[in-house]
Amino acid sequence: MNDEQLKTLVECEQRSKSNTHRLDKLEQQWEVLNKLAVSVEKMGINLATMDKSIQKLDAKVEEQEAKPGKRWEAVVEKVIMLFVAAVAGYVFSQVGL
Repeated sequence: MNDEQLKTLVECEQRSKSNTHRLDKLEQQWEVLNKLAVSVEKMGINLATMDKSIQKLDAKVEEQEAKPGKRWEAVVEKVIMLFVAAVAGYVFSQVGL
C-alpha cells in the first residue's frame, strides 16, 4: 500500500468516525423530538377534553345567570295580574255584581 492510498484510507476512517458521531447526535435529537411530539399529542387530547368541560360549565353558568331574570318576569307578571284582578273586582263591585 502506498502513501496516497494510506492517506485516503485514513481520511475515509476519520470521515466515518465523524459521520458516526453526527448520526449518534441526530438519533438523540430524533428521540427528543419524538417525545415532544407525543407530549404535544397528549396535550391536544387533554385540551379537547377541557374544551368540552368548559362548554358544559359555560352552559350551566348561562342557565344560572338567566334565573333571576326569569324570576323577575314572573313577579312582574303576577303583579300585573293582581292589578288587573283588583281593577276588575272594583269595576264589578261598582256595577253591582
